Amino acid sequence: MDTLLTTVTPLLTDALSVAILGLLAMLQLGIRRSLGLEAEKIWREALHSAVTTGASTVEAKAGEANDLETAAAQVVSYAKRSVPGAIAGLKAADDVLFDLARSKLRQMIAKGS
Repeated sequence: MDTLLTTVTPLLTDALSVAILGLLAMLQLGIRRSLGLEAEKIWREALHSAVTTGASTVEAKAGEANDLETAAAQVVSYAKRSVPGAIAGLKAADDVLFDLARSKLRQMIAKGS
């Protein structure tokens, strides 16, 4: 019986160690994922706030595409200066930023008319 315990104990210890390490790895992955989602939420809110602020400072004339595009460029420029970390963290491409800016400007134009 002592021989069996002497033989099995190291195997059980190794198996338990592997199981604990696996659980710790899963816990770490869960924490990283949770923190990553929280950071993304903060970046997204910061970007939307910057676009809203930028759009409120730009006067866009309804119905004129050139003016809307110029205004959108000014909004995107403001957002890039205001929250560069959020844009980098979200890996937001320029076309996405311009779409967001145009959308916000159209909302403001619609409210104003």
